[in-house]
Amino acid sequence: MKKKNILITGGAGFIGFNLYMKLCKENNIYILDFKKKINQKPFKKNCKFIYGDISNKNIFNRLLKNKIIFDYIYHLAAETSTFTSELNPRKCFKTNVLGTLNLFEYCKKNKPKNVIFSSSMAIYGKNSKKNSERSIPRPISHYGLSKLNGEKILLGLKNYGINVKVFRIFNAYGI
Repeated sequence: MKKKNILITGGAGFIGFNLYMKLCKENNIYILDFKKKINQKPFKKNCKFIYGDISNKNIFNRLLKNKIIFDYIYHLAAETSTFTSELNPRKCFKTNVLGTLNLFEYCKKNKPKNVIFSSSMAIYGKNSKKNSERSIPRPISHYGLSKLNGEKILLGLKNYGINVKVFRIFNAYGI
């Protein structure tokens, strides 16, 4: 079986690193994250690193030059705290919306087979525990709004023949 090329944005985060640990034995893994975060994790030698911030489109321009076609892109990079996103909405939107838009532009050119996006229960607003996938999103925080915008941006990749899946994570805990 041919090894798959997989990019994990935010691969040094909690979910990203655990995903890497599950996928690393049988795939070619590329981690896009900040160098400081990557250096804090015990990655194995069979992993390739792209150091940087997804809100900087030059990161994706460098990836385009490598001409790697990804079978899967797991987009996990994000400002993840509702509390800090309320304190600094500009940083939240820079990462979660502009960074996702940069990934969208990259995917239009690179044409990965699959993009998997980690969204959030925060898109539902106050009554998030009573919702289903069919519930109407009503975000009440900058974080929830930024994740909903990320969903809408990436779902546009379907127009380019790219398979897109969105997972609205509720409470991530443990591996």
